[in-house]
Amino acid sequence: MFRNQELVAINISDASLEAIVVRQSGQQSAISSWSRIELSEGIIEQGRIVDKDKAKKALQELLQKAQPQKIVAKEAAVTLPENLVFTQIITTPVSLKPAEIKDLLWQKVSEVIPIDPSQMVGDYYLRTTKAGRESLVVATYSQLIDEYIKLLASVNLKVRLFSTESISLVQALSSAPEASPQLILDIGSDQTIAVIASGGTVRESINIAVAGSQFSQALMQSQKISLAEAEKLKAEVGLTAEPSAVVLQRTLQSLLVEVRMLMNYWQKKSGERVAKLVVTGGSSSMPGLLP
Repeated sequence: MFRNQELVAINISDASLEAIVVRQSGQQSAISSWSRIELSEGIIEQGRIVDKDKAKKALQELLQKAQPQKIVAKEAAVTLPENLVFTQIITTPVSLKPAEIKDLLWQKVSEVIPIDPSQMVGDYYLRTTKAGRESLVVATYSQLIDEYIKLLASVNLKVRLFSTESISLVQALSSAPEASPQLILDIGSDQTIAVIASGGTVRESINIAVAGSQFSQALMQSQKISLAEAEKLKAEVGLTAEPSAVVLQRTLQSLLVEVRMLMNYWQKKSGERVAKLVVTGGSSSMPGLLP
């Protein structure tokens, strides 16, 4: 998988920083350290680093306060925020040479991704299918990559690789490549990531601005209660009973509308129906959300 040197995986979002270290021993792997801290507003906004000093201090705290032991890795794998990443599946003829494939991919990507080519950086994963060579192309802003590299360098971490939240979800939740399409919903604190995957690859993904914080805000406004009380009501009662059930159901419906639109788009585009649903994320544990 990786070289013997320890690698820490870091997820950066507006609301929190998360880190995990997985040690490999032969064919076995196990989590050796993990950490999560919440971020105050104004440090990271929409995935971009706003306050560099506070971001550095938060990252140092994340590594120092890891359990059961602090993280001392020198290299990191960093997950990029989904809202600043663009993915595209592109099929190319098998007859093309590798150099020709690369040129064709970036030509096609520049036509559909709203980033100035001079400010874009990306990579692609290539595999052969019955239809030809299929590539999952991922692109983002070069300035974003520079920001994250500098942030991690400030705490003596070298970035070995970047990934996306949707790709990480598919890799983590698919023990074996699923031939049939599956829908993965990651319901976090401030956004839900909806991913359609098949063959171990991201096919479509969207960000939905409905998640844990929106559920809490709805309870606060309807019940005239504090954030702490809303969080407790959401965690202990959720969708199972009043007074929270009706309020949360209304908020949940706006999430489901977006999910249905994604599923309908996928079915019209591919002719395939989603065969499996996987739900994850901190807010997925809300009582009554799942059967």
